[in-house]
Amino acid sequence: MVNISTSGSFCQGSTAQLNATPGLSSYAWSAPGGSSATINGSNAGTYTVAATDAFGCTVTYMAT
Repeated sequence: MVNISTSGSFCQGSTAQLNATPGLSSYAWSAPGGSSATINGSNAGTYTVAATDAFGCTVTYMAT
């Protein structure tokens, strides 16, 4: 299971940190891209992360 949480809010001129469930083997985020459990988003909208565990199972989660 993977979840996305945020710290901060999307306001003009600022960024919000998006955090996927930590401890998985790999992460692939939609725009702005990234391969870690945490990215900084600067625009409101939909963010998607595909996370893969140690067994090779991938789960995709979307947050708006």
